[in-house]
Amino acid sequence: MNDLILLLASHSVLETDRLLLRPIRLSDAPDMFEFASDIETTKFVFKAHKSLAETQSIIASQFLAHPIGKYGIELKENRKMIGMISYNRINEATRTAEVGYTLNKNYWGRGMMPEALSQLIETGFELFEFNSLLAVYDELNSASSKVIEKCGFKYLYTDPYSRFDFYDEDRLVTDVFYRLTKEDYTTK
Repeated sequence: MNDLILLLASHSVLETDRLLLRPIRLSDAPDMFEFASDIETTKFVFKAHKSLAETQSIIASQFLAHPIGKYGIELKENRKMIGMISYNRINEATRTAEVGYTLNKNYWGRGMMPEALSQLIETGFELFEFNSLLAVYDELNSASSKVIEKCGFKYLYTDPYSRFDFYDEDRLVTDVFYRLTKEDYTTK
C-alpha cells in the first residue's frame, strides 16, 4: 500500500497543455497579491489580503510550511502564477479529500480552472488512488458550480446557515456540497 502523503509529496508538479501546477514559492507573492487582494476574486474563498507583506506571511505559513497537495497555477506562456488549487482535508485512511481553488479574475472565462481541476481529478484518482473528492461552494458562487459540474462532480446536499460570510458578518452562507467518486470518474 502506498503512503498517500509520500505519494503527494513526490508529485508536487502537475502539467496540462497551458498550465503548470507547482509548489507555491515566496517569489510568487506579487502574483498572488494581485488576485488575493481583489475582493471580487476572493469574496467566496477567503478575506482579501491587505498588503504584500500579508501575502508573503500567508505563503510562508500556509504553503511553505504545509505544501502537501497545494499547487500554484502557473500560465506556461508567461510563467505568471494566476491562481491556486489544492487537495484539502486529506484523509489517508479513507483516501478522500476536498478540492479548493482560486483564479485571478483576469483569467476567468478561458477554461483555465476546469483545465486545472481536471488535472487534479485525473491525478487524484489515477495516481493517488483517492476514493472520492468533495467540492464545496457558497451557493451565490455560480461560477464555481459551473466548474465543478463541468468536471463531473455530482450534487450531494445543501447546508443552509453553515458559516458567516467573510465580508458580511450578518449573512449566513449556504454551502453546496458536490462529490466525485472513483466510480463516477471511471465511468465518464
